Amino acid sequence: MIPLILRLHNFMCYRDPGPVDFRGIHLACLAGDNGHGKSALLDAMTWALWGKARDGKRSADELIHLGQRDMEVEFEFALDNQQYRVIRKRTSQGRGRTILELQTFDGNRFQPLTEPTISETQARIDRLLRMDYETFINSAFLLQGRADEFTVKTAGERKRILGEILNLSFYDEYEERAKEQARAREKETEQLSAQIAEMGRELVHRGEYEAERSQAEKDVARLSEARQAAEQELDALRARQRDLLAKGQQAQELTQRVTQGEEELAALSEQIRGAEARIETYQATLAQEAAIEEGYASLQTAREQREELDQKFTRLVELREGGRELEAALAQAERELLVQQQVARERIAELEARTEKALALQAEREGVQSQLAALAEMEREQRAAQDRLQQLAAEMAALRTRNEQLKAEMEPLREKISLLQTAETAACPLCGQTLSEAHRAELIAQFTAEGTAKGDQYRAHAAEIYELEGERGQLTQEMARLERELRQQPHLQRREAILTQQLAEAQIAAQERVIQQEALALVERRLAERDYAPEEQAALAQLQTEMEALGYDGAAHEHARAQVARLSEFEPRYQQLTTARERLKEELAHLKRLKESQLRWQGVVAEDRKRQEALAAEIVALPEVESQLLSLEPQVDQLAAEERMARDRLAAARQKLAHCEQLVQRRKECLEQEQVAREAQSIYQELRTAFGKQGIQAMIIESAIPEIEDEANDLLARMTNGRMHVRFETQREKKTERGELIETLDITISDEVGTRNYNLYSGGEAFRINFAIRIALSKLLARRAGARLQTLVIDEGFGTQDAEGRARLVEAINAIKDDFARVLVITHIEELKDAFPVCMDVEKTPQGSQITIR
Repeated sequence: MIPLILRLHNFMCYRDPGPVDFRGIHLACLAGDNGHGKSALLDAMTWALWGKARDGKRSADELIHLGQRDMEVEFEFALDNQQYRVIRKRTSQGRGRTILELQTFDGNRFQPLTEPTISETQARIDRLLRMDYETFINSAFLLQGRADEFTVKTAGERKRILGEILNLSFYDEYEERAKEQARAREKETEQLSAQIAEMGRELVHRGEYEAERSQAEKDVARLSEARQAAEQELDALRARQRDLLAKGQQAQELTQRVTQGEEELAALSEQIRGAEARIETYQATLAQEAAIEEGYASLQTAREQREELDQKFTRLVELREGGRELEAALAQAERELLVQQQVARERIAELEARTEKALALQAEREGVQSQLAALAEMEREQRAAQDRLQQLAAEMAALRTRNEQLKAEMEPLREKISLLQTAETAACPLCGQTLSEAHRAELIAQFTAEGTAKGDQYRAHAAEIYELEGERGQLTQEMARLERELRQQPHLQRREAILTQQLAEAQIAAQERVIQQEALALVERRLAERDYAPEEQAALAQLQTEMEALGYDGAAHEHARAQVARLSEFEPRYQQLTTARERLKEELAHLKRLKESQLRWQGVVAEDRKRQEALAAEIVALPEVESQLLSLEPQVDQLAAEERMARDRLAAARQKLAHCEQLVQRRKECLEQEQVAREAQSIYQELRTAFGKQGIQAMIIESAIPEIEDEANDLLARMTNGRMHVRFETQREKKTERGELIETLDITISDEVGTRNYNLYSGGEAFRINFAIRIALSKLLARRAGARLQTLVIDEGFGTQDAEGRARLVEAINAIKDDFARVLVITHIEELKDAFPVCMDVEKTPQGSQITIR
């Protein structure tokens, strides 16, 4: 994974610093004071990819910039020649919500790879990177104080730490789980043994249960026979009782039918009287037939006259309403023209005022443009100064590197001169050959001249660095001045745009004023000539003509209403006459049917009374039958209860025998389960040993050692010009007569002096060894996760190193930089900024931390 672009919004100490572009950067230092946000940039990358930061105890909401409620990180990276983008957002509003998106670049635009859920998208990111968060921070991150975490420990501790680096801790969990399973199987075996013994004690009583079953079967047969005989006698009595009760029910039903018949006869008598009364009323109405028809005809004539006048009155009202609407429309049209007149006058006044400001705006814009031209020249000066600052940084870094080399070259010369000057024998202290005083003086002069030349060169470089430092200080001051001057540029650009827009608006206003004046003249002419709503004016004149032609007479209308009111009594009387004509024949037929129904019901009631008397004579025997039932039912219940008890005893005996059969089968199963549990216990005990420190873990560590050696030796060869070689020894002989081997993890180093244990090295050599082993462990961990380590972040050791130690660390980083596509070094030491080709300065400001790349 190679970082390309990082964009932040409200993440930790950052607000909106702008995109951080890593493209084109191979080796860079991330510099800034402690607490300014250097590590927060790396936390932003890991939070975007895995939703985690190095301070894992902090919740996502605690990563949001103080005082804000949402944050977002957008991270673009390259992997296997393909570009990807991850966007992770978080809002703390309400219950909080997170959004995660994964995209890939197809050459034109980003295409989505996001899954339906966050967990599924996260799983896809892990598969894409082929490593999780823990693997990434333990491989790509070299955290401060951990370079020698592995090498300074004892041999036993080294194995433990190597196991942690290789993430073998889950084997400890497997060992514990195997141990728990073995204990569980042991407990299960003990429980099964106890159950088998208990089932053996229960099966001893099987003969007793068979004797109980035989006696219970005899008792059930005897009691069942006696119960069935008593139940037959009881069933006969119950049948007799049911027959008598049914006849009693029939007698009750007949009584109800007689009562119902008498009620029906009374109702028929009442209906006959009602029909006779209605027939009498209809006959009286038909006697007045001529007078009713004459009055009803007069009523119809009066209604026709009233309806004709009603229609004329309704039309008159409609015409008057239409006239009011037309008059209102004419008034509205006039008001609209008056409003247009007023609006045009006000708009003309406004446009005249805006046109008068054009000259002042033009003068102000020319002044602003002059200021912007001067600032553009300053901007060109600023870019030239920036380029010169970068050139000065590169020149000073080269001079300092050369001075370090000269210093290293002069030290051996001073030692040689000192040895030659203090030597008391004739032998050369350097090569051991015979040395004359003249030759000694010649050598001293030669080494002194060489040292003086290098010293002169060293001092010349130092003087040049001093001059360059002075020039850089002057350029820095000039850059600050230009920066202050250029701060007003955005304001002036905005003012120029506003003035240009206002001038354009003034020109448009002048054109619009002519148009508005023409429109005002047209409106005033129409008002003077009443040139508006011509259709409404024509329609109003036509309405006046139609109202005059209608000829509505109000007095005739009122007379017609009075006639209708006076003759209205003939309406219901005519309806009564019509009803009498239609219903008289029906009522006469209905009266005949009622009298025929009365005769039928009289016959039915007489027949039901005769049947009722016959049933009453039969049901007198019911009390004696019920008395016999009360005497026999308790006897049957007693026999049934005794039979149930006998059957219960039989069921209990059979259940006990069935339980014995189940115990026999269960005992067999328990014996088989006991054997399986014992075998499983043995297997889990073997797995416990296999998952232990001396099992699979030892084998994995043993297989990883050659990889670590090869990678570390490759780095050491480049950092020491092939002088040093590291070797891990996993076994050594005990200091006993038998020479037994013990497990260990010793580190031995070979150089031009010989082979020594790591503990005998110190200073720069020990640091190179630590650094090489730590890089080798990081690459191993990444390979074990199925990924290739392309990015390295080093937050290591600068603050605890002296000048010489820091130089060795920079040397080591330069030795391995070609193994990675990106190398980022975190430091807060000012003098190290010039040791790297690119510096990313992080500075905390009131608007959040800001990043400058130079």
